[in-house]
Amino acid sequence: MSAARPKLLALQFSEHHLQCAVFEADTLVRHEELTLYPSATSALSRVSTWLEDQGNPPSRILASATPRGRLLRLSSARGSPFAALSTQLALPPGEEPVFTACNAQNGDPSEVPGLFPRLLAAAPLDSLRTARDTLANASLRAARLFDASYVQLGALTLARETMNTPVLVWDLGTDSSHFVLLDQRGILAVEFCPVGYNHIQAAIKAILGLRFATAATKLFVEGIYDFSDTGSKIARRFLPELRECLTRLPVGPKHFHIIGLSHAQQWLTTAIAEGWCLQPLTVDWAAYGRAHGISFATRELAASLPVSFGGLLLLAKHRDSTAPSWQARWSDEPKPAPTPTPNSTPPVAPASASAHPRRFRPVLDALAKVFTKPTAKKHPPHNPTTGKPSPRQT
Repeated sequence: MSAARPKLLALQFSEHHLQCAVFEADTLVRHEELTLYPSATSALSRVSTWLEDQGNPPSRILASATPRGRLLRLSSARGSPFAALSTQLALPPGEEPVFTACNAQNGDPSEVPGLFPRLLAAAPLDSLRTARDTLANASLRAARLFDASYVQLGALTLARETMNTPVLVWDLGTDSSHFVLLDQRGILAVEFCPVGYNHIQAAIKAILGLRFATAATKLFVEGIYDFSDTGSKIARRFLPELRECLTRLPVGPKHFHIIGLSHAQQWLTTAIAEGWCLQPLTVDWAAYGRAHGISFATRELAASLPVSFGGLLLLAKHRDSTAPSWQARWSDEPKPAPTPTPNSTPPVAPASASAHPRRFRPVLDALAKVFTKPTAKKHPPHNPTTGKPSPRQT
């Protein structure tokens, strides 16, 4: 990587936390973890303040966020298998979905002919717009907004010194979540789970005997309570529902990690890992950085980074790539307009476009530019682990 790279601010939003990192060229000089509860305003104001204090603001901002209500799927189907995801979102009338996808093995966001597993994501368009507006209101205009789950999962697949055995990752959402099984080969399986942050906070409220749900949220998100003695009791309240999801995974993991937790919430990772006889995932970021061209200002800084820091490192590593791995575009993002040529005629919309509702036409047009529908005969879904057909995949 070139030492002439300008300063970069990388942001990573989870449901309740924000991680921010400043890179001078290819060196991480600052990392901070901030709570977004009860709102993101104070956290983003703090980021803006310490950027001003440094005197030399970053010339570029890249951000990743997890839109609320998102769905993840692993699919080996040809074409654009987003219809089922759109139906499962169950959006109210008038709301539109957005989609994104990448190769589940190497994170390539482009469409490649042939049969290969793809990691698909769908989310309400309003949720994605909210994330963008949050940044804009804080005068932090990101050049691109990626999916935070994608970049974190992709970073873990590159941690080859740790991924010699499968790792189980729990990607938490507000009302639901996903279990993702991965190793250095990429994403092996994705399973939907009906348990989310709301269920965890309900368990905290019940175990601690709290009167209000907001009190449980505050204790959990702000990390102002020591859950070391009650963590296992809280986890046992929803472990049966989690275990039912795990029975559908193709192989058993050795390590466990939860996407979106802060340092103060690692008690939950430890409690669940102990209940399943798994090891909480750890990553040697100093070694990881040496392998991927990223250095750290101090040893102490590298040692203090959480496992979920990988998404920020991936943003920095691929900042200049035109098609960065694990950083696919959302379907509603504007594409560069083609340069007009002399005597060129305006493109004619396909006849089938008029058959769709007008409000879905921008989404379908965007997907048509990214995903093509081959004419070859369809094959049964393919399990990337066993090599056999699997009816569970989309």
